[in-house]
Amino acid sequence: MDPPPHQEEKLDTAPSEVEKEPVAPVKREHEPTFKTKKKKSFAHEYSLDIPHLASIEFPLRVKNVDKAVDMVGGKEEIARSFLEQDSKLTLNLRPDDPYSHAINSSFLDSDNILAKISIPKRILEKNNRDIQKSINECKEKNIKYKFEPYALLDRNYRFRKLADFQLLTRESKFTNQYLNSIHSGNVQNIKQMSDLILTDRTVENLENKDYDIPPLLKYAGVDIPFQYDFTRNPFSTYVDEDGNLKAVAKRKRVILHTIFIEWDQEPPTTFDPELKPLLEKAEKDCKELKENGLERIMMESSSYYLLECIKLLKVLFRLKPIWIRRHLYWMIPHQFGAILRFALPYKHSEIKYQVHWIMIFNN
Repeated sequence: MDPPPHQEEKLDTAPSEVEKEPVAPVKREHEPTFKTKKKKSFAHEYSLDIPHLASIEFPLRVKNVDKAVDMVGGKEEIARSFLEQDSKLTLNLRPDDPYSHAINSSFLDSDNILAKISIPKRILEKNNRDIQKSINECKEKNIKYKFEPYALLDRNYRFRKLADFQLLTRESKFTNQYLNSIHSGNVQNIKQMSDLILTDRTVENLENKDYDIPPLLKYAGVDIPFQYDFTRNPFSTYVDEDGNLKAVAKRKRVILHTIFIEWDQEPPTTFDPELKPLLEKAEKDCKELKENGLERIMMESSSYYLLECIKLLKVLFRLKPIWIRRHLYWMIPHQFGAILRFALPYKHSEIKYQVHWIMIFNN
């Protein structure tokens, strides 16, 4: 027998009279959780097929662009400096004054980009025209703003040097005559100024007053700023003396008993009497160390170095009565170098006692 034909069963899709409430899914205790990956966001790409320009960093606030361009020589001077690799710009604070001292620039090769940013005016005013804060607010609130590169800044001119001292010559009679004659090229005024100079050549007794003379070409010797970083001296303190502050050294100063005499004075016969206690103390210290069996420590003490340096100097002065300190420094042992200035009777020009330079010259 043939099998009965396939019959399709009809499903009753009509809604049931009693609808079941949705059952919340129950999370199992060890059921793994899966996190969906966020799509990566890439930065916008912009074409750099844009013009190449030069930028000028002015050390002042520019309100009038045309005036600022004239202060560096005009557009022609800027174009020439941009084409010539080794040329620089000069910033003239008073372009109309020939005595104005200009500031030289330094150029820096850079890869900066000049961008054009369009931000809603209300957002910009709300953030006190702070571009970074305005852009951040636009991103947070999904407000449209526009950014596009405008030019590549290949060269940057900077004026980081100090300006020289300036002398204003508006009230100078001589300077005004020079500007109206030689500087302007007026032949008639040049003749008048020449006649004035010829009639005013006489030099009399000069008084102590300000004279009307042309300003110097340069006043300051350096044009590089320096950070002085003034700090308090750690080795000094301040004391109040009758309401006045006075700086006093914390450490006791080393006094060198130097003897200076005039050429016609008699030379000294011995050292300064104030040095005698120091010499006796050095001899006493060495004697005590030697008696206590500390001879090795004695030979490394400053008192021992002082006494030995004096002995060596006496021998050298027997050989020659006048020495230069540098020569003595080269001849004595290196361990005596720091103690030499305390052992010498004179400073800079060392002369033997009871010897005068006139006596040596006559001999």
